[in-house]
Amino acid sequence: MEDLQALKAKAINGSLWGILEKFSLQIVQFIVGVILARLLGPKDFGLIAITLIFSGIIQAITDAGFEKTLIYQKEISSIQISTIFYVNILLGVLMTIFLFIAAPYIAVFFKDQMLASILRVVSIGIIISALAQTQRTLLMRELNFKKLSYTQILSSLMAGIAGVVFAYNGYGVWSLVYSGLISQFVSMLLFWIKSAWYPKIEFSYKSIKIMIPYGGKILLASILYYFNLQFNN
Repeated sequence: MEDLQALKAKAINGSLWGILEKFSLQIVQFIVGVILARLLGPKDFGLIAITLIFSGIIQAITDAGFEKTLIYQKEISSIQISTIFYVNILLGVLMTIFLFIAAPYIAVFFKDQMLASILRVVSIGIIISALAQTQRTLLMRELNFKKLSYTQILSSLMAGIAGVVFAYNGYGVWSLVYSGLISQFVSMLLFWIKSAWYPKIEFSYKSIKIMIPYGGKILLASILYYFNLQFNN
């Protein structure tokens, strides 16, 4: 009964922090968006919209469905968590290399050579995000929405300020690229600081083998959902 009450209290607390996070992010994004709209041109936002299509799909592949799997599993061992952490990083590196190589061809398809350089810089964020994927998932598993919300709000605020400063100084589309990287880096840093878990030097493919079928279904669903979401873009 006490466990149920504690879970209920966590859920209520998480809901309140979730509302605060969404409300705060809406305010920050609105203010920053209005300022950037005055400083940047439509083409700058268009180029970023294109990069988000590819980086979003690749982020889903990097996760490999393990986020939902870790939350779904009732019991997880230390070696399973560490293994997933290293798998996410490996996939992040591979996807970064893939995007780096594919960037010139994507630029040719969209008839804008600047897109190649933008995609290659944006690809760095894939590895940065992969470094904090496991810590973020564990905080979600623990229903620790306070730390999750704090991280999201602070990273968005710092990225927004940086984006405005870069745009004001004439960096154009790169102000959006750099602000995105700053958001990912700050999030990664805060997740490492706020999380009680740190990776150990242990790896066992066998330990996560039972998670792969479920994770694979989640991965496929995530990719299809993202394609559907970004089809108009």
